[in-house]
Amino acid sequence: MKYGVDFFVVGPDGKRIESDGKLTDKKYYPPLHPFKYADGAGGWWLTSDFTIDVRINGRWFRVTAKAWFDYDGASIPRLMRTIVGGKMDADVIVAAMFHDLFYCAHHWLFTKDVSDRFFAAVQGVYGATAAQQVATYEAVHLFGGGPWRADGATKMDKYAPMLVVIELAA
Repeated sequence: MKYGVDFFVVGPDGKRIESDGKLTDKKYYPPLHPFKYADGAGGWWLTSDFTIDVRINGRWFRVTAKAWFDYDGASIPRLMRTIVGGKMDADVIVAAMFHDLFYCAHHWLFTKDVSDRFFAAVQGVYGATAAQQVATYEAVHLFGGGPWRADGATKMDKYAPMLVVIELAA
């Protein structure tokens, strides 16, 4: 059964994981390990690949975040966190991981706008309210320009190999 709109988590066997529509089981979440960045800020790294199937502009893609990708959760302004919630809450952790990876890798499919819409939509799949989704979209859409542009070539060299995108047959 599909959960959410145009989104599935894919298991290690390459098959979509069935769901009753509630993504509360840990099999729907990436395996993460906490660590500290050099500046002392907390972050997470992916301990094994995590794959989803997602439909974008009418076409299905299998998207894999490769092991060792690191990120710091939902990088949204503190003011918006009162509406959206914590940067590593269950309803945001998967969306934030892929959103950060899309921003770092600059894959041709994941423009800033597609990445921002993806963040809000996938957050909804994991239980965020409509108000939280709107707030999330507005936060990353309005304030994500700097991170989108920052260190483009350097980030792409490091992170592009950590994002695998395959178009699925129709």
